[in-house]
Amino acid sequence: MHASMYENGSSKSKVIQIANEENAAQKISRILKGTPDIGVMAKKIRDTNGVIDSDEPLERKLRCIVNGLPPVFCFPENLRIMVHMDDFTFSTKDFKEEKCRLSFPILVHGKPRGQLTLCYSESMDHPDEISFNEFERMISGGFVEALGLATERKEDEDALMGSEELYHLLFNASRDAVLMLAFDSTLKPVSIIEANDCALELLGYSRDELKTLTLADLSSKASVDHSRKAMKKTLSDREGRFETVMLGKDGREMTIEINAHIFEYKGKPVTLCVLRDLSEKRRTETALHESEAKFKTLCDNMIDLISEVDMNGIFSFVSPSHELVLGYSPDDLAGRCIFDFLHPVDADRMKAIVMDSIGKPGFGKLEIRFKHAHGYYVWLESIGKVRLNSNGSPVGVVITGREITERKKIETELKAERDFSTAIIDVAQAMVMVFDTKGTIIRFNRASEKVTGFSEQEAVGRNLFDLFMGSLGDESIQRGKKIFAEMLGGTQTIYYESHWRKKDGSPLTITWSATTLLDDHQRIQYIIATGIDVTGQRGAEAAIMERLKLEGLLNRISASAVRIDDLSRFLTYALKDMGETMETSRAFIIEFNVPKKTMSQTYEWLAPGVSPDNQIWQDIPISSIPADYDAMMRDEVVVFGDVEKDHYDPVLREMLLREDIRALLSVPITLGDEPFGLLGFDIVGKTRNWRKEDVDLVMAIARILGHVIEREKKEEMLKIKDTAIEMSINSILFANPDYKIIYVNKAFLIGTGYKSKEEIIGKQIMEFFPNSADEDRIKKALRKEGFIVTRTSMKKADGSNVEVEVAITAVTDSKGNLQMFMGSSIDVKGLQGHLEKK
Repeated sequence: MHASMYENGSSKSKVIQIANEENAAQKISRILKGTPDIGVMAKKIRDTNGVIDSDEPLERKLRCIVNGLPPVFCFPENLRIMVHMDDFTFSTKDFKEEKCRLSFPILVHGKPRGQLTLCYSESMDHPDEISFNEFERMISGGFVEALGLATERKEDEDALMGSEELYHLLFNASRDAVLMLAFDSTLKPVSIIEANDCALELLGYSRDELKTLTLADLSSKASVDHSRKAMKKTLSDREGRFETVMLGKDGREMTIEINAHIFEYKGKPVTLCVLRDLSEKRRTETALHESEAKFKTLCDNMIDLISEVDMNGIFSFVSPSHELVLGYSPDDLAGRCIFDFLHPVDADRMKAIVMDSIGKPGFGKLEIRFKHAHGYYVWLESIGKVRLNSNGSPVGVVITGREITERKKIETELKAERDFSTAIIDVAQAMVMVFDTKGTIIRFNRASEKVTGFSEQEAVGRNLFDLFMGSLGDESIQRGKKIFAEMLGGTQTIYYESHWRKKDGSPLTITWSATTLLDDHQRIQYIIATGIDVTGQRGAEAAIMERLKLEGLLNRISASAVRIDDLSRFLTYALKDMGETMETSRAFIIEFNVPKKTMSQTYEWLAPGVSPDNQIWQDIPISSIPADYDAMMRDEVVVFGDVEKDHYDPVLREMLLREDIRALLSVPITLGDEPFGLLGFDIVGKTRNWRKEDVDLVMAIARILGHVIEREKKEEMLKIKDTAIEMSINSILFANPDYKIIYVNKAFLIGTGYKSKEEIIGKQIMEFFPNSADEDRIKKALRKEGFIVTRTSMKKADGSNVEVEVAITAVTDSKGNLQMFMGSSIDVKGLQGHLEKK
């Protein structure tokens, strides 16, 4: 055999030029010779594929048929033949397509798969005069059919061989044990004819041993009848599934699930049985039932919350304690999504944490807000553990939690106080430390860390004498303890100098200003000490003492701001203390009236000999000092060491110079994020070089004053509201979301005839409306509209009824959550008569 390449249009095709295959060609020729009838000859040509061995490759079969064609015809030697099948082409030697050609499609399973082409070579004398007669066409058609049948048979054989191999491969590759059972003439299973490797491993027999046994031989004595009945039903239904107890070769009993199917195999009915060992599953199920019972008992009797959600957040288990803590029964939450009950911020955070915990054991402590059945949020501390299925894939999250609402409330209050204290302490550039009465360090600010070399974590909780004076000897320690004892003995403020050791052992000299902080019983609770590192700075004693005076001022105002009985007295005292300490002529507070766009001086302290100017600074248009006002709105400080030279506003400069004010310092006071006014200081008759320390101190004090003013204003507003409600001529009550009364005013007592509020508190609102129709109407209106105004009868203490005008409204928070109900009613005739008697 040899091959050559030739061009055909724009594509290249490999043509295999085939030498004569003598044996196959001779076979075909012998069959065709001596057959004059064209129909018989065509049939023999069609059947020639049978003369070639069935295991021959398809390409070889085709070559034999092609090469067997030329000897049949007594045509000239220049007849050429080509067969094109799929992606390969066979041809006789020196094949070229000429003008005289005959083509037949080759059909395989009824679809065209190739083409047979015959033609004469160009060596003929008159190729145009040559044509193919009916005999030639008939014979060629027979060969085309033979080619198609050969292709079909070979492909069918290959497919059959592949399915057999696939069957054996799947049979032995199955992870379950598989047995194949044969039937006798009565269609009863008699023996095992095949078993896969898993069946051998499960039962402990060899393949040859199993082929001598029946299914009954493998069943325990107690299960033989059950197995026979189940197989009989399987034979009737053509399939079946049942459980039985089977014996291994070593005698061990196994709970086996059999999945049986009846089918034809090599013309005979057989049963294919898939065996699955359920022994371990049954033991696991028993243990699981016992564990679930213990778990249910535990869940039913614990206060902590236990639940499970799937990976989409849907509740699949809820402990009964949810009803006690959150107001939902397990049935209320089953099938609901946990994220629908969480605060929006917490829901997004928890989704991210749950997704991040996939592939991990779970997530640690997480604080979330869960909406109670009554509409308000409850704080929970939760811990989650991801539950995996047998494949190791996450299927849910088990969540345990407990209510921490009260703890969060306390933490919030403590944080507010701590932030307030921290702001005061950390604003100071000097060392600030807080000690308890035993000398234990409670607070340790950043400046203290920088000076001593100790971090806050290293210092807090340690005794100051041990930490800083331990290596200096008893004399230094005793001197320090003596000063400490003086503070505990009642000295409110003391100035002293001490010698310490830094963390690296180097000496440290600190000048201190210390003051005491009292508790509610006027007992010393803490000592606040402000210190300046004066190591190597003896030449700057005056500056240091000045600095200490300022820090002492900050300490005094901070300590006074903790508890205030009279805001006006506190502000007056603070201005006096600041003015005297900073040696200014005036200290004042100016308040902005933003709606009126004016400002007025509300508090003022004057040094001796300085005339007041608070009358001048009343209802001054803000537009008269636009630059200064804009600076205050930007929370910026206004500082002029020399008003005449530095002030940029000629009108305000002239106003200040008329009062002989030569230096000015003012800082903004804010209530939360809202501007309130300014804290200012001025000096009459001389300029002043305001130091950075002065500015920092005033800014810190302004923040303290803003905090105090805001707090006092809120308390004052609450008192006004409480008084207005209590003294109202309308009968007023408040009730919780369950309609239980929590407050009534004096007018309500008068209107209902009760002697004390205690008799009413805790009653249901609807107890005062004897008409049940009114009760239903009122509740329906509150649920739908959130309020109702109506005339109805109200039941008094003596059992009588009085006609009243009633207005009840639902009170919600900023997010629309129901907080309480507020009701107002008035008996115009009865109340008016009572007032006339009074």
